[in-house]
Amino acid sequence: MIKRPWLVVVGAGRWQLDGIVKAQQAGIRVFALDGNPDAEGLAIAERAHVVDIRDSAAVLHAVKTSGIRPDGAVSLTSDAGMMAVGTLRKHYDLPGADLDILHLMVNKAEQRRVWQENGLPIPEWYAAKSVTQARKAVKQLGLPVVVKPVDSAGSRGVTVVESESEIGDAIGKAFNASSTRTIIIEAVLGGREYTVETLTIEKIHYVLAVTVKQKVPGTRGTVACELATPDSSLIIDRVGTIACRALEALGYPQGPGHTEIMLDEKDNIGIIETSGRGGGFMVADGLVPACSGYDLNKATVMMAVGERVHKPDVESKKKACVLRFIPSQPGRVRRIFGFDEVVQLKNVDAGLFIEEGFIGKTVSQDEDRFGYILSWGDDVGDALSLADRAESLVGFEIDTCL
Repeated sequence: MIKRPWLVVVGAGRWQLDGIVKAQQAGIRVFALDGNPDAEGLAIAERAHVVDIRDSAAVLHAVKTSGIRPDGAVSLTSDAGMMAVGTLRKHYDLPGADLDILHLMVNKAEQRRVWQENGLPIPEWYAAKSVTQARKAVKQLGLPVVVKPVDSAGSRGVTVVESESEIGDAIGKAFNASSTRTIIIEAVLGGREYTVETLTIEKIHYVLAVTVKQKVPGTRGTVACELATPDSSLIIDRVGTIACRALEALGYPQGPGHTEIMLDEKDNIGIIETSGRGGGFMVADGLVPACSGYDLNKATVMMAVGERVHKPDVESKKKACVLRFIPSQPGRVRRIFGFDEVVQLKNVDAGLFIEEGFIGKTVSQDEDRFGYILSWGDDVGDALSLADRAESLVGFEIDTCL
């Protein structure tokens, strides 16, 4: 009888769900951990436990007392569980990036120091552990600046500061979103923001998808409403190459990667940040397979338990993709319509993050979204046309009189 391996999945929310299913389909048993007792992945895993995934000691204790001897540990799309994953890998001698590497992958200050030492292009920046240090950094850089937590994701705690009156609130917001009470103040880079989705196998970095971001108006460029394949192969190559160099400098040995890069009209490039995980909100489980024909989540869980995976053959299956988000609106959602028609369209997927009765708010972070539309085609024009058609079919009736 063949022994089925155990995989500890740290973080079991909606964007971890596809990876949990892929692991089970591959014959891997899942022990899922999440701080939210209603996390979807807890309900389908072979074993589950509610625990604060930011607390590495608590996660290790949960696994030790479970009676399970894990064969692997992974956090599929969440930075919050990365240090706990590293702790489990160290304690049980499990495959994957070790605790020191994962620290670099989640700490925006440490990864910037490494890139600076390796001569990679990054914006001018300072780290601060106090309000006094933060205000001094703002003064040294001059406005505008970006103020962000050193260890958060999804635009949480991020503010583009344009005036003196905004400095105090921005600093407080960033500190409140940081579990380590450390923030970054950095110069604002001009141009457009790109994301690069990668898979690293035995220290070789494969680019699965490159997208350019459109931002929600009124958020000062901090919240994305669309990711789309660029229409320039030169930009795709340039941005993809610099993302791979960023991962190489950090010594990232294997696993998914999600890197953000700025490129302006004068061809100046700057690395913003990277993470050793897949992207949430339909990126790892939707956009990446549609663009590349490669199942990133399946590869991630297989590698986590020490199985070999085939290298991506992206060029032969490459498609242009658009992942469009429907931003939240203030008020109670009375009715949702059109999504049943949209999912009947060829080369289109769509879904909701909310239900009727949900109370929306003004967009301030990535979580403030009603739903998504994903489309793909032979070129980005085809994908954009499909996304436009799909968007024209869906709608929300909002009651703003609460």
